[in-house]
Amino acid sequence: MRRGMPPGAVELSYLEKKVLLALGKVQKASPEEIRAAGKFHELVEVMNAASWLQAKGLVTMKERVVHSYRLARPEVARRQLPERKALKAAIKAGGRIEVARLKAACQFDDAELAVALGWQRRKGWADVSKGPGGSFVVVSPAGRAAANAKGPDEILLARLAKGELTEDSIDPHLLRDLKSRRELVKERESVRREIALTAAGQRVLAAGIELKEEVAQPTTDLLRSGKWRGVDFRRYDTKAFAPLIRPGKRHVLGAYIERIRRIFLSMGFTEIQGDFVLSAFWNFDALFQPQDHPARDQLDTFYLSQPATMPLPDEGIVRRVAEAHETGGSTGSTGWRYKWDRKEAERAVLRSHTTPITLRWLGEHPDPPQKAFIIGRVFRPDAIDFTHLPEFHQIEGVVMEEGANLAQLIGVIEEFYRRLGFTRAKFRPGYFPYTEPSMEPEVQLPDGRWMELGGSGIFRPEVTEPLGLKAPVLAWGLGLERLIMAVEGISVASSAENDISAGEQALGQLDYDAAYKHFDKATKADPANAVAFFGKAEAALGVPKVEPDEILGLYKKAIDLDGENPQFRDALASFCVDLGRFNDAEEQYNAAAKLDEENAPFYWSEFAIQYARKAPLVMEQFLDDKTRDMIRQKALTYALRALGIEKEDAKRIL
Repeated sequence: MRRGMPPGAVELSYLEKKVLLALGKVQKASPEEIRAAGKFHELVEVMNAASWLQAKGLVTMKERVVHSYRLARPEVARRQLPERKALKAAIKAGGRIEVARLKAACQFDDAELAVALGWQRRKGWADVSKGPGGSFVVVSPAGRAAANAKGPDEILLARLAKGELTEDSIDPHLLRDLKSRRELVKERESVRREIALTAAGQRVLAAGIELKEEVAQPTTDLLRSGKWRGVDFRRYDTKAFAPLIRPGKRHVLGAYIERIRRIFLSMGFTEIQGDFVLSAFWNFDALFQPQDHPARDQLDTFYLSQPATMPLPDEGIVRRVAEAHETGGSTGSTGWRYKWDRKEAERAVLRSHTTPITLRWLGEHPDPPQKAFIIGRVFRPDAIDFTHLPEFHQIEGVVMEEGANLAQLIGVIEEFYRRLGFTRAKFRPGYFPYTEPSMEPEVQLPDGRWMELGGSGIFRPEVTEPLGLKAPVLAWGLGLERLIMAVEGISVASSAENDISAGEQALGQLDYDAAYKHFDKATKADPANAVAFFGKAEAALGVPKVEPDEILGLYKKAIDLDGENPQFRDALASFCVDLGRFNDAEEQYNAAAKLDEENAPFYWSEFAIQYARKAPLVMEQFLDDKTRDMIRQKALTYALRALGIEKEDAKRIL
């Protein structure tokens, strides 16, 4: 190793040497420029070599965000700017034209007219004078001088018509004006990388680099031909930096499905599968669910248009199911006592639960004992939110054997949950149309809370007898996603979104203490949630123990996380006014107006009113005529800005 060189600097690969040699001519360059200069095959070769050189201290790699601009639409370059069009019309009319006549001559709508007049005043091309005869546009000397020459903004638009330009190549004042006119240009962000030699890299180059292709691994051809004697083999540095490799992992749902499958198999169950598309007969009727049940409504079930119907099973089964619905059949029940509709039973549905699959399988395997389970997807048209999707997974197990009873069902479920890691389970009575008795199992979470995990029960005779099942059938099922949340300790109740919702509700009820607690939990659950910090600041306004500096910090944190939200800046500005920090308030109101141009007059008028009312109170101790006049002037300036009237125009009107 040469004296003065950083560790590993002498050990250079072939590609690293090529990058250094390419940089030796220019000292710094982009990866694309190095690729061209060094004649690399792929850009990734440059980036990989540069990353190693950076780890060895021979080069630096910097990234910067570059803003580029292009025309919003191609026709922008072909059309005259509204103020240019208005200037020509005014000059054609002799340099003075009525506003209404100008609008008609240029075929402007109200918005275009406002833009044209505003930019004419801003560029000094014309003024609007008001008199007894109405409002007139009067061309200024500067406007006449500009009549036959393109302005800087028009020249820039012509340049943009030829291609995209970076912000470095545009006058910043001109760029600021053009960016405010969003209908003309669009902005694009890109990342530029720059690779530069360090002092150590320059010393390595100065010492000389021999570019000789290296062999990283011997091959059969090299060994057999003897060519290995004439090549350089790359040395391996066991201490060199190496990227951390994160291998692929099984998806959490897949991992839990496999875990639950192993538990069922270890308990002697058989895994079964079934179709996603079923007839309403199997999804509902065979389970003794009446045809007018709310669960069969289109708001709760996906009905198919193609195929619209599905064939029904053996006529004997269909007849016995119909009798169970109408009269109870031979089950001893009175049934639902209505006229069963075959066409309703033939309708095709996406299965809304897995129970029809287990029941159908039992009908095909009617001789006890039988133990089966299914883990499969089901579909319901739930409104999508952070806890609901129209597709989810259900787990279901059934046991059919002579003498099966409720105590056995409780024991099987307890053992199933024990193998999942839940040491305590309890059961409370429930109701399901196809089981009697029915129970809802609950398990105790690590934090001591109890969580309901599915439903269970013994199939009713109206379900089993039409299929020829003579032994009792124990059944239970639960949602896979809910189970994973319970095992992993994920609580929906403690999520940031839920706390934000609860905080907003508490704010609406003026319960500031409760709102503050909910938003505080939300900020801890999701430290990157701007709404959580904003809500905490709003709630803190009604909590006396919270200091003003803390509230300021909360508002500023929300703005740091989401600087494009004018509501956050408006609220901070209002709070700054209350604190007497008028300069900060002015800055935030202007920032809100810039972000929300449509409502800019509102922000300016709000500042004008609040400043005029509260500044004299805050400055009461040293309020003299000069200070009082300064307050009036600033309040009047923002009031006029909100009305869209220039000071000089206001003076003329007065």
